[in-house]
Amino acid sequence: MITRKVNGKSFRFRHITTDEKREFCGNYKGFEIHVYPEDWDDEDDERGFYARAFNSEISFGTAVDGHGGDTIDEAIWECIDNINFVPSV
Repeated sequence: MITRKVNGKSFRFRHITTDEKREFCGNYKGFEIHVYPEDWDDEDDERGFYARAFNSEISFGTAVDGHGGDTIDEAIWECIDNINFVPSV
């Protein structure tokens, strides 16, 4: 379990493993966030993480190329930054 604080509020990401992939899931501002490991790239040995946020109306990822960050934390923060730009209805 990963716990993160945003604007003074804590939220948790639970760790689940499916088909040999690590995945972290959590909720923030009504969005469900999933953080996945990036596939290995043959050009370099760096591995990163990307995130997807979705609710009943919208779904988006952390970046066009799928790379959200070099660490799970970076991918989570990138996704949270994107959620904070979504206008309230």
